[in-house]
Amino acid sequence: AMHSDVLSASPESDEDKARLVDEGKERGNLAFKAKRWEEADVLYSKAIDTAATHALFSNRAMVRINRKQYAAAVLDADECIKLDPQFAKGYYRKATALEKQRQYGPAYDAYTLCLGKTKKGKEHDKIKKQARDNRAAPPPRLPPPPARRPRV
Repeated sequence: AMHSDVLSASPESDEDKARLVDEGKERGNLAFKAKRWEEADVLYSKAIDTAATHALFSNRAMVRINRKQYAAAVLDADECIKLDPQFAKGYYRKATALEKQRQYGPAYDAYTLCLGKTKKGKEHDKIKKQARDNRAAPPPRLPPPPARRPRV
């Protein structure tokens, strides 16, 4: 199977673990660039299971957003933020995944936290607009109540 060398490896030493994580991340990045989401997910997951880093959780969150697994992406973003609270992209991933689930209030909050960690410039302006769009977004529509059958 593809990547079986990486996926079946169980390194013992820290050095071997670091090597496996680098290899998994590298291949995950290549799969990501080729939009092979499932493959990227499996590779990042193996690297995370070996030695988790904030960047790996951020990358897997992005993969899961592309796979439309938004709740899982939020969990990964939260892990990323826990490991590095200063890493702006963690908040950005979280905001994106929340927005896709139409959770506009929480998305706005996450975009705002991201803004505070992003230096002024084009990127900052883009995120500011996304934050504004979420604050102005309509509240999620509730499904209509079930139609009542007239009593006969």
